[in-house]
This record gives sequence, structure tokens and C-alpha cells, in this order.
Amino acid sequence: VAYHNLSTVYLTMGCCNELIKGYEEAKKRFPEDPIVHIDEGFMELGAENYNGALTKFKLALEKWSLSGVCNGYMAYTLEKLGRYEEAKQYWNLCILRVPGGVNLQKVQTFIEKMVNNAVECIQTSENK
Repeated sequence: VAYHNLSTVYLTMGCCNELIKGYEEAKKRFPEDPIVHIDEGFMELGAENYNGALTKFKLALEKWSLSGVCNGYMAYTLEKLGRYEEAKQYWNLCILRVPGGVNLQKVQTFIEKMVNNAVECIQTSENK
């Protein structure tokens, strides 16, 4: 839980170095942690491998079914794959669990910001 909370803070604040360091440490210590799978999903999104991202987010969701953000990442990725009806189901699952309240547009904006920040952090770290 602590790693998830830190990752969320790092993503919302754009603290890329801290996010990547946390991911590297968590991957060594807790390779099957849902948050590690989410971070790997972000890497797949950065490479525009949406099927790979979906696989990683599904792994995370299997272990953390009540996660609003994980449901949001599933919805976001399904939309990228053109699977809008499935995406709608995941948006509905996350709508009450993501900061921003019950407004679908706010939830989508929050998830998009998290994804964009994560992808930017990953791409920045790969270029170093």
C-alpha cells in the first residue's frame, strides 16, 4: 500500500526520478505486486503496445479488484484498442473510487493525467 501511495503522489506531481527508483526497488522486492504490474502496463502504453498494457493491468486487477485506478487504466487501454463497450464497464467500476467524485469526465481526466505522467517519466528515464 505504501508503494502505491508513493507512486500516486509521484505521478500527480511529476516526480519522475522518484517514481522510477520506487519501481526498480519494488520490482526487486515485490515482483508480483499489483502496482509493479501497473507500472509495467505504463511501460507498454509508452511503447503503444496496448495489448501488452491490457495484460499487465489485468494481472494487477486480479490481485486488486477494488482498485479504482486499476479499473480506470483498464478502461483507458480498452478505449485505445477501440473496445468502447468493454471500456464503459470499467469506467463504471472506477467512477466512485477515483479522486474527483462521481463525474465520468473528471475520472477520465484524472486517469489520463496519471497515464501521461507515467509514460513521460518512463520515456525520460529511458533517454538518460
